[in-house]
Amino acid sequence: KKIKVFLFDLLSFNTSQARVINFLLIFLVAFLVPTNKLQYLPVRSIWKEVFNVEPYSVGLTRAMSRLFHGDFIGAWNFNKLAYPVLAVMLFLFITSLVESIKYYKKTGKIYPEI
Repeated sequence: KKIKVFLFDLLSFNTSQARVINFLLIFLVAFLVPTNKLQYLPVRSIWKEVFNVEPYSVGLTRAMSRLFHGDFIGAWNFNKLAYPVLAVMLFLFITSLVESIKYYKKTGKIYPEI
């Protein structure tokens, strides 16, 4: 039961510790994804392919991957929103990390008891 509650906590981004873990995983995956292969996926956007609507998020995954690989111009060309999205993600990661450290100093526990 504790594992199930822990997994739901991670999926919900409910605690600062869950947010830190999730953001670290997101950053890791974005860094490890082979950026040069992302542009050749057969379906780039379900919204564009099915409904003929181009949402603002088209190319965001490829842009974030390019950012993590140091290709700043390529990221800009894929989606200009990658820069503010990265800034918000870093802000949320840092504030969650600070909250987690405060929790650890206060209780001596890394993760809240479930």
